[in-house]
Amino acid sequence: MVVSIHLSQILGNGNPTSQYLSPYSKDVLDFGSRGVQVFFVLSAIALCRSYSKKVSKRKTSYFIRRFFRIYPVWFIAVIIHAILEDKVQNIPQNLTFAFGWLRQYSNNPEIVGGSWTLFVELIFYLAFPFVYPLVRHRKLLVILTGVMVLTRILWLEFAEEIFAVEDTNSFIGLFPLSNLYCFLLGLLIHSLVEDKFLFRSSTTINIFIFILLLATIVTNQNPIFQVLLLSFLIYSYLSEPSQAPGIIPSKIRSLIESFGKYAFTIYLYHLLVLAKASKFLNGITQDLPYIEIRLFIATPITFISIYLIGKFGYYTVEETSIGAGKRLMKYFFTPNGK
Repeated sequence: MVVSIHLSQILGNGNPTSQYLSPYSKDVLDFGSRGVQVFFVLSAIALCRSYSKKVSKRKTSYFIRRFFRIYPVWFIAVIIHAILEDKVQNIPQNLTFAFGWLRQYSNNPEIVGGSWTLFVELIFYLAFPFVYPLVRHRKLLVILTGVMVLTRILWLEFAEEIFAVEDTNSFIGLFPLSNLYCFLLGLLIHSLVEDKFLFRSSTTINIFIFILLLATIVTNQNPIFQVLLLSFLIYSYLSEPSQAPGIIPSKIRSLIESFGKYAFTIYLYHLLVLAKASKFLNGITQDLPYIEIRLFIATPITFISIYLIGKFGYYTVEETSIGAGKRLMKYFFTPNGK
């Protein structure tokens, strides 16, 4: 979803002079930005499942695992982007994640495109071990989720007016206070699925929710409503695991799982790849009048490219980093380091 919307923007989506085959195409393409919120929801669910299995030394183990899963990959990405984008002077603000607080100013120090999401993730990662016990207190979790939704609404409405926060570089909408409700939704979904909550969805209900989601897309409804509908579909999928494999053909599912495996590297580099390839992609599609047709031509080339980059990055950097973290935990948490 995220790569698709950024690719469409490279090809002209959003330009006043661009042409579309369908009057709804732009809304559908722009809906790809909800992929970020979906990732936040899924991230919280995945962390809950992983964390619940680590009983001994959970907090220490958790922070070591998170560090080696993220920071070495991030460190290399920052250095590569800084060199290629000639922004070496901004390396300290990015390696320390200070850019998350400073991007509200005109001289935005953010180097890696889209890295505001990592800043949001970092805030949640730091808080996660302390909010995880909420999954056992569903009523309190529901209330807190509602509070965070309200916080987003109030923050978007009054941050600039009351708190004098500058909205340069879309700082207000991309700040953690605008997005943390997604993680709470993930915790809530995990709680419902683990406790085998009595409600069970059905194909009819899921189709209705999907149609309702499409309606919110073409009518430009509030993103919160869209995220809630997507969260319901995620819950429905996870609550009926026996039916899940049959929804997607095995070969397609394997390909999707591969993209998921390499997703971190893909996300860190996809905007850089698109920027460097924009001249080529526009060159081969410039004679095509409609955005949808241009996307049809450019999408296979783009996804094959980022897939190969993601695979290379995973096996050369991510896997090595994860292995180092596991060896360190084994050394500290196993008697005599064995």
